[in-house]
Amino acid sequence: MSIWNRYTKEQRESYIKYLQTYGAFSNLFLQKRKSSIPYIDSKFQETIYARTFKCEKVDIGNTPHDVLSVFGDERIGIGIKTWMKNTPSFQKVMQIKSYRDDIETYKKLGN
Repeated sequence: MSIWNRYTKEQRESYIKYLQTYGAFSNLFLQKRKSSIPYIDSKFQETIYARTFKCEKVDIGNTPHDVLSVFGDERIGIGIKTWMKNTPSFQKVMQIKSYRDDIETYKKLGN
């Protein structure tokens, strides 16, 4: 079962409504800008996700996920990301600063 289906129908509909409302008041459909790609800020999405689904925002805690959902004893981290292009890029998927020293060790072994 997907995480989406673990939430109630009312919660899912509320989340969708928040995104639709935000999109209606944003530059989502502005035609006179460089990019015509629709965009809804990921920080807004995280905040609304946490509020709607009664989750904890954990993105500032240097975790690989943005929101934490708890279902009984099960804790599930959710990452909300926004990509603006369909071509290869170096956009961040997750931030792992706390593992910097470990990563550097492996990088040195490869040289």
